[in-house]
Amino acid sequence: MTAAEARQIATSITTEVNAKELKTIEDYILKAVNRGEFKTHYYENLSGPVVYELRNRGYTISEYSDQRDGITITITW
Repeated sequence: MTAAEARQIATSITTEVNAKELKTIEDYILKAVNRGEFKTHYYENLSGPVVYELRNRGYTISEYSDQRDGITITITW
């Protein structure tokens, strides 16, 4: 396997994972919107490309983390 082949495989996997993560976040947002809310919380890390895409779409992303509760990402619109 060449370095170019390895890079291509890794990129395709990362792209697929990011697309699934973005779809999950879109589902969270839709559920919150249908309840008349202007924010939602997500309790796992978000990848950089997903955060970038959400910010490009106009969302505000805030992250809070502590040892007791772990990570909380708040997405507002």
